[in-house]
Amino acid sequence: MTAEATLELARRYRDAFFAQDVDAIMSLVTPDFVFENVTAGERIIGADAARRHIATIHARWPDLRFEERREGIMAGESHAVAEWTAQATHPDTGRRMLYLGRRRNAYLAGLGLAESEALLNELWAFVDRSEFAWEHVWRVGDLVLWDNRCTMHRRDAFDPNGRRIMHRTQVKGERRPASPPLA
Repeated sequence: MTAEATLELARRYRDAFFAQDVDAIMSLVTPDFVFENVTAGERIIGADAARRHIATIHARWPDLRFEERREGIMAGESHAVAEWTAQATHPDTGRRMLYLGRRRNAYLAGLGLAESEALLNELWAFVDRSEFAWEHVWRVGDLVLWDNRCTMHRRDAFDPNGRRIMHRTQVKGERRPASPPLA
C-alpha cells in the first residue's frame, strides 16, 4: 500500500471513529484487526472483539469528542499515526474528566518533553496523595466495585506461588448495582 493510500484509509477510519459509526469502522478492517488504545493500555485482538470494545467505548461516553492536532494524520506505506485529544463528561456528576496514564511514549501535546514530564509528575504527585487512597485488605468472599470512569486503581505485588483467582465483570447501562435489603 502506498503512503497516500494508507493516509486515505486512516482518514476514513478517523472520520468513522469520530462519528461513532462502528459499522463504518469495521468495514475498513480485516478479521485479524488489532485495536490498540495506548491511553488505556488496551490491546484488543480480532475484528469481533474490537467491534464490541469500540461500541462499548461509544456507549459509555456518548458525548466523547476528539480534537486532532493541526498536523493531522501522518502516514507511511504500512502505518499511520494520529494524535487526538479525547474529551468527555462523567454522565453522573457532569464533571469533565482527565485520563492520566504513564505509558511508554506518552506525553502532553503542545509541550516539550521536559515540560510534559514535569507537569505529569506534578499531576501524579497530587492524585497519589494518601488522602485520596483506599487500600482493600482482601478476605474470602469479598467483592469490590468501583466506577472505572473516575477511579485510578492498581494492585501491589503478590506471592506468585499463592492462589489468586480473579473474575472481572463489567456493568452495562445506567443502573447502579445494588445489594438486596438485609432481612
